[in-house]
Amino acid sequence: MSKLIPSLMLILSLFSASAWSAESRDIRHSGFVYCVNGTLNTFNPQMASSGLAVDTLAAQLYDRLLDVDPYTYRLVPDLASSWEVRDNGATYRFHLRSKVSFQRTSWFTPTRAMNADDVVFSFARMFDRHHPWHNVNGGNYPYFDSLQFADSVQSVKKLDGNTVEIRLNSPDASFLWHLATHYAPVLSAEYADQLTRSGRQEELDRQPVGTGPYQLSEYRAGQYIRLARNPAYWKGVPRLQQAVIDMGAGGTGRLSKLLTGECDVLAYP
Repeated sequence: MSKLIPSLMLILSLFSASAWSAESRDIRHSGFVYCVNGTLNTFNPQMASSGLAVDTLAAQLYDRLLDVDPYTYRLVPDLASSWEVRDNGATYRFHLRSKVSFQRTSWFTPTRAMNADDVVFSFARMFDRHHPWHNVNGGNYPYFDSLQFADSVQSVKKLDGNTVEIRLNSPDASFLWHLATHYAPVLSAEYADQLTRSGRQEELDRQPVGTGPYQLSEYRAGQYIRLARNPAYWKGVPRLQQAVIDMGAGGTGRLSKLLTGECDVLAYP
């Protein structure tokens, strides 16, 4: 499906300079400003139904097990380097990439690379209603809840440090495609354990940690989100140093910002 407005991921790969307001003119030589009208209730796309968390931020902050080639529309490896389909489509085994680092932020410093524990945590949290993290921050996972996956997934199991097996109650040919959506990010189990020990579990979805090309640098509710490049990104250091998602104006105010040069890209004018 063609889109009138290019995705933020495409823009981040193409733009090299921009301008913003007088307060943030330093971004002129290190990134660009993306203006969009919307609100943000969570940074975790698992718990979002649409909007900023899914359409704009998910691909920047997080990676998924699988991705979709935009030209061939075929499933391609992402955090899973390969996978196997068993039992006529009722069992899926994923072999994970090694040496993929989680983001290092002011609120979390990883001590290990991404592994099977992270994948099991990410999906068990959504699919297992008895998981200790299932009900944190409301326990609603709109995309997968609408598909009734909690009733479809029999188990999410770690086979070894780099292998995860997901078993369904019955074959489902669409299962892999759902895992390639932005609603299926891989989160850090180590970060979750740290928050559990300090009694701050709700911060998992509010102060994100992923393996994506950009990480959260600054957030002002209702105003803007500043993303900084992840220098340890496993696909290579992103070209842009930073990007700002401007949420501060709605209606014709956004168009004015574009015309005055405060926005480099305007979503859905």
